[in-house]
Amino acid sequence: MIPQQDEPTPFCAWSDDYQVGIQRIDRQHDGLFSTLNKLHDILMSHGDQIVIDKTLSSLIDQTRVHFHDEEALMQTHDYPGYQNHKEMHEILLRQVEGVLETQHELETYHLQQSWAEKLDLADFLREWLISHIVDSDKKLGTFLKSKKVE
Repeated sequence: MIPQQDEPTPFCAWSDDYQVGIQRIDRQHDGLFSTLNKLHDILMSHGDQIVIDKTLSSLIDQTRVHFHDEEALMQTHDYPGYQNHKEMHEILLRQVEGVLETQHELETYHLQQSWAEKLDLADFLREWLISHIVDSDKKLGTFLKSKKVE
């Protein structure tokens, strides 16, 4: 009999604790977790640089779409925390864009960010995503549910 091996714990495990109760937002969050896990797995296996960069770009694109959708819901339903929530989104995007700009500058000189720097970025994005969902998006979800948004 072959002993069962436990599945490795994902880098960024989706949990029902992160559900905000708005289907579209929850699906997008789950997708962000999935792409972040994919990025982490590629980084941990010291995967191909092009695949890492494409996965990171995909994560950023997904994040922009998600932020746009959340902000549209907030505006449509006159969410009182809209401005603050939107500013948090903008700050994150500026930080990530700064990292990407540095990467592009390094590539100009045929250099690359180190694997560790990209892993640090993945760690930062995981922590940001989880804390943003728990601290901000759950409040938004409660508000939207009170407006009968599903």
